Amino acid sequence: MLKNLPSLQSLRVFLKFIQSDSVSVTAQQLNLTKSAVTYQLRLLEQMVEFQLFHRLGGRLYVTERGIAYGEEVRQALDAILRSSQRLSDDRAAGPLTISTTPGFAAGWLCGHITEFKKRYPALRITIQTSRKLDDVSDRNADVFIAFGNGDWPNMRVKLLFEIELTPVCSPALLHLNGGLAHANDLGKLILLHVDDDEREWERWLSRAQADVGLADDGIRFHDANLAYAAAVHSQGVALGDDFCCAAALTNGLLVKPFGISIKAKRSYYLVSSKMQSDSPAVAAFQEWIQPELVRKTVIDVRDSGYSLP
Repeated sequence: MLKNLPSLQSLRVFLKFIQSDSVSVTAQQLNLTKSAVTYQLRLLEQMVEFQLFHRLGGRLYVTERGIAYGEEVRQALDAILRSSQRLSDDRAAGPLTISTTPGFAAGWLCGHITEFKKRYPALRITIQTSRKLDDVSDRNADVFIAFGNGDWPNMRVKLLFEIELTPVCSPALLHLNGGLAHANDLGKLILLHVDDDEREWERWLSRAQADVGLADDGIRFHDANLAYAAAVHSQGVALGDDFCCAAALTNGLLVKPFGISIKAKRSYYLVSSKMQSDSPAVAAFQEWIQPELVRKTVIDVRDSGYSLP
């Protein structure tokens, strides 16, 4: 029987480590040193008096018992948070307008926003989509989910997540063309481009040591969602990522013919004006969305049916 409860810091580090499966990433996310992360994990294992980790080749791997313990800890901490929010006198209330990219809205936010509403029932939430992926100019919006390079002067900017791009196509298209043994075989197919994709196809072909001239041809789309829809319908090969294409990949509607990826030049960010970022409504949304993204994305991909991102 435990003589003392584990510290909240150790539990927090442990839950982050389960999500990232990396001491380095956990340290970066929590603004700690790697030795501090390792210490907290070792301390927690000593406190609970059962094995949380396997140690192999200098790396830590969470045991099945550790994963089960982590899930129970997460549920317990969530319950504490809900109780604190329910009994708080200064909970977020009033209007909250969220401006987001169409892909993020359809692919993730619209499938989870009810959970946020249940946590903050006094909020009157409006979701709207921006015409440009990096647009944060709408004065009617309180907070933005934007896809860009992170450079929005005089705004408060928080990185949500980065993406990596790799070719995706339908398995039927791959079969009809006898597979793709080398990146140069993409010349047999139509490449699907997005208008503002930072010449990502050229970068990927270069990384794959293929003919970058292949990127000069193909079909261009204004919206990445249209390119992914065309790929699902066997019209060509798009550059996709594990976030927007996750459900299609999981359900076999898209496949990755190559094991080569490139980091996108742009990422998803949470953006708000300095004045709005301190409002209870925006602060509540900021505190909710990032851990929810990390916690729910894998579960959703496994359990949900496909809908275009």
